[in-house]
Amino acid sequence: MDLRQLRYFLAIVESRSITRAAESLCIAQPALSLAVKNLEEELGVRLLTRSVQGVKATEAGELLFRHAKGIIRQADNTKALLSQQVQQPSGKVAVGMPYSTAHLIAIDIVDSLRSHYPGINLELVESSSADLQTLVLHGRVDLAIVVDQPMRGLIQTPLLNEQLFAVCHPRLALSAPVCTLKELAALPLVLVSQPNIVRTKLDQAFATARLDYQLVATVNATSLLVSWVERGVGATVLPWSAVHEQVMAGRLVAMPLEGDLWQRDLWLCHAENLPLTPAAEVVQSLIVTEVVRRVGPGDWVGARSLHVDGVS
Repeated sequence: MDLRQLRYFLAIVESRSITRAAESLCIAQPALSLAVKNLEEELGVRLLTRSVQGVKATEAGELLFRHAKGIIRQADNTKALLSQQVQQPSGKVAVGMPYSTAHLIAIDIVDSLRSHYPGINLELVESSSADLQTLVLHGRVDLAIVVDQPMRGLIQTPLLNEQLFAVCHPRLALSAPVCTLKELAALPLVLVSQPNIVRTKLDQAFATARLDYQLVATVNATSLLVSWVERGVGATVLPWSAVHEQVMAGRLVAMPLEGDLWQRDLWLCHAENLPLTPAAEVVQSLIVTEVVRRVGPGDWVGARSLHVDGVS
């Protein structure tokens, strides 16, 4: 099994067609089919199934696909490390972020890259914190911003602590400056689906206080959740970063929640066994710089920096 075979296999699975994969790889279709056949014989398993709907990976093929993505990324990163030591950093850097964080800082990072590092292409992946940690461990992304303490196998840099707010349409807003858990339970709620750290905090807090709450709906995408709250469907709990534009425009109200429970830490991490390319190191530095810049003048309401130079 070599990198060429793995690249061929990945192209087929991603395109769901041997013909399209052969075209994208600029090789003859028979040669591509033979390469996959040889790979299957070497591994002793069937990797692909063919039907009128196209080519699909078998269960063994899915397993190989997940591992092959990390292997190819590691090989490409190693090549970049060797070839870019004295050159302008370039190449693709995949970064995973929660929606809320990306909503606040991603565009400024892209602008900085365009101005100072035009050879770096940023791929932004939005997902839950648990999924992002798995993606970075397996080499599917180079860097990830995760919530609370990252799992083992990740090199971590503390970024910031951010407060959580009760967020609602202005007509649902309370007159008091701080929202209690009891007052939150009395509001119709639209909450993010499990698994989610904020949702877990809420469920545990309501259970401990023996409070029933009005759950109108659950949503698995934060962008859709914000849209529903803006339409007045119900209130929710989110950090400032997820709703800063709507709050500043007066379309939403963000009320601090009472108590020390309603906060979370954000960490920037990458896999221990996958060295960062020069391009990824540039993006890592830009992320830290942008977070510190945002927190400093108070643009990130309810947030305080945890970053200390040299700490990782």
